[in-house]
Amino acid sequence: MKGRISSSSLENRELKLKMNKIIKKDKKGLSEIIAYTLLILIAVSMAGFVYIWLQIQLPKDKMECPDGVSIAINSYSCRDSDGVINITFENKGLFNLDGVNVLISNDTNVPSKPITALSKIGTSVQEDGFVYFNPALPSGREYLEVFNYAQYKTIKQIQVIPFVFSERTGEDSDSNKLIICKNAIITEKITCS
Repeated sequence: MKGRISSSSLENRELKLKMNKIIKKDKKGLSEIIAYTLLILIAVSMAGFVYIWLQIQLPKDKMECPDGVSIAINSYSCRDSDGVINITFENKGLFNLDGVNVLISNDTNVPSKPITALSKIGTSVQEDGFVYFNPALPSGREYLEVFNYAQYKTIKQIQVIPFVFSERTGEDSDSNKLIICKNAIITEKITCS
């Protein structure tokens, strides 16, 4: 009887083998769930670290132009013989202006050509259409500037873009940043030829 295996023990052995296979499959499925969970946790934690790092790297204070900035062209006069235009700017806003950028167009397109401001003796004092008010132009005050447009021959439109300098505090307090006031840009039709 030693060589014979009873049918009940054979069934028990088969049952144990089946149970072992099921347990192994369950363990394999469980390890996949743990692996996916770990991958998700790693991805979320990396995203958190990147977010924190970006918060540290980006500047804290957002440089914006104040809402009450406004500029106007009160008057202009052209001297067509020598290609010079006198423009009187007025600060119609609530804040001091540090300057303007003046662009012209000699056709119907959007003004994109800078004109050069001149000193009283006729030499170039500033480049690329930038005029710096020194001191800053207070609210309600006017500023007269002379420009040379001879290289363009005619002016059909003019665009004035006011700007201010930021008042920085802390470690960068020695350097001011120029802030263009995009919400206060004016464009006017002017005829000089």
